[in-house]
Amino acid sequence: MAEWNFPTNGGGVIRGLADSGIETFNGKKDSSLAREICQNSLDAAADTSKPVIVRFQTKEITPENIPGYTEYKKILDACRDYWKENSNAKNFFNQALNKIKIPSTVLIVSDENTTGLANPFNPNSFEGWNTLTKIDGGANKSGSTGGSFGIGKNAPFAISDFRLVFYRTLNQRGESAAQGVSRLVSFNQKNDTKAGIGYYGNPNKNLPVEKISALEKILTRTKIGTDIFIYGFNAAEKWRGNILFELVENFLVTIYRGKLIVEMPNYTVDKNYLQKIIPKQDKYLKEHKSQARSYYKVLTAADSDLKIFEEDFHGLGKLKLKILIDPRADLNRKILVVRQMGMKIFDLKRFPKHLNFTGIVEIEGAALNNFFRQMENPEHNHWEPSRHPNAKLAKQYFTDFKDWVRSKVKSLGENFISDEKNVEGLSANLQRNKILPVIQTAAKKVEKLNPVANSPILKIETATAPENKTLSTGGGSDTSKYKTARGTVTDQKDDKPAVRTLKGKRPRKNKKNHTGVEDPEGADIVLTPAGNFLECKNRVIKIGKNNYRLILQVPKNIFSGNIKIFAVGEDDAQEQLKISSVKANCNAQVSEQKIQLFNIPANKNLHINFSLAEDNGYSLRTYVYEDE
Repeated sequence: MAEWNFPTNGGGVIRGLADSGIETFNGKKDSSLAREICQNSLDAAADTSKPVIVRFQTKEITPENIPGYTEYKKILDACRDYWKENSNAKNFFNQALNKIKIPSTVLIVSDENTTGLANPFNPNSFEGWNTLTKIDGGANKSGSTGGSFGIGKNAPFAISDFRLVFYRTLNQRGESAAQGVSRLVSFNQKNDTKAGIGYYGNPNKNLPVEKISALEKILTRTKIGTDIFIYGFNAAEKWRGNILFELVENFLVTIYRGKLIVEMPNYTVDKNYLQKIIPKQDKYLKEHKSQARSYYKVLTAADSDLKIFEEDFHGLGKLKLKILIDPRADLNRKILVVRQMGMKIFDLKRFPKHLNFTGIVEIEGAALNNFFRQMENPEHNHWEPSRHPNAKLAKQYFTDFKDWVRSKVKSLGENFISDEKNVEGLSANLQRNKILPVIQTAAKKVEKLNPVANSPILKIETATAPENKTLSTGGGSDTSKYKTARGTVTDQKDDKPAVRTLKGKRPRKNKKNHTGVEDPEGADIVLTPAGNFLECKNRVIKIGKNNYRLILQVPKNIFSGNIKIFAVGEDDAQEQLKISSVKANCNAQVSEQKIQLFNIPANKNLHINFSLAEDNGYSLRTYVYEDE
């Protein structure tokens, strides 16, 4: 005959309402429940070649259908009386007593293709049944399992108005067992102070019984697996949606690969469901900051579109990293870290901002999974080396893990870059959509200079010319001189470019000549032809202290050309910068402070990394010319 039994506390600790294990899950009750239960079921998979199936369903019941209802109601009364001076406890038990007297909801969670719970009738066992019902803080885990029945077993109690959960199993040995567990508070019963955690079943050593008729009326079990009955189910109205979101976020890889199927009213969450829901609910997922949107693109991409890396990690197992780079896609620039069964641990962040990518890294091998598992926090959403038995080694391996992933991502930055996505914080360094001639600003400011028809674009370079030097007009053409404070401007005709010679000391900061260009110290500045200016699709992005990347397409095939880089001030003043080195996926070299190009095909993405002699936080502008 099954009955309730709350052991005495033996004069020990008085248990209050604020159970730390339950409070952990109060913030996200329904979603935490899904994560913890699905994780435990996956860890108990019987045949890994087939999916584990987890079912969520609800049923409305009357008070009499709660096992041991009459006795349990008295226990709630006793708890309220014992804590009557505590307003929080008093309110909780008043609410529980009001709700338990009327029809309520029970949530049933069942799994299939699992091993069930071992040793249910062995009170001295440290695995299986006892880890779920009795053992606190001492779950016996090994291999690649992820801490099942640790603190996560408290999640169902957080979602129960009565703090009342029943368990039932049919295991591989054919044993059937059922038992209720209540996590309440200390209270007085027959002049004895009770510990606050009680059991419904065989009062002898608080063992389970083979069957509880009230559970059988709700749901019968004929296949191996485990059921959890949560009485007084108090989830939010949109609990199904919350659970669905949690499943997609945390079990995306598992579900996509057919290792997990979750069934709930009106939904079957499997690979086909992902194919429908993720594109359809893209806006919702984005608003709720879903990371699954990006990672799903990795799962559905062809291997030929991915960069795949593998690493034998310290002889313990293998790391497998898949990275998707797509300049046009909305990617999250994170790497998803999953353990062997595919459950999410955390997102690895803080990568270089210039690369538009996403990726998934999987930990393969029992030994490697076991090593990292021992670093997992109670919520199983991060690694904390201090938790590992060998904290020093764990810290080193965690660092090695992150360094390896980051190095692979960084290596891709040498060849791939987003042409479309703005880089946060570097907008000042980005090119204008349409390149303007170097002296466009000057032309606007010096309107008295007569424009020369079909004049080639002018370049800026240093020269050593005598003071007040003027160039021949070629054929005796008339010239008109415009005096400046530091030199002479000569307008030329016969389709010859104007030449300006300036000489003097370097101006004070932000002091410009009449063209808007700051003069280099101790040199004259001469405007001379630079070849044919090319309007090109291009962008400059900073990738290091003095290092930049230029993404460029030229509109036509060019045999020889050059690129010049200018610093641009807030008032559009420009100064050519000295380039110290260049590395590119085309024929390019540094020559006379410019990047010289050879045999460049049209409409091909050129990736040109260059270094500046100095780095002063410049905003850059780039000009491309075809040599005459």
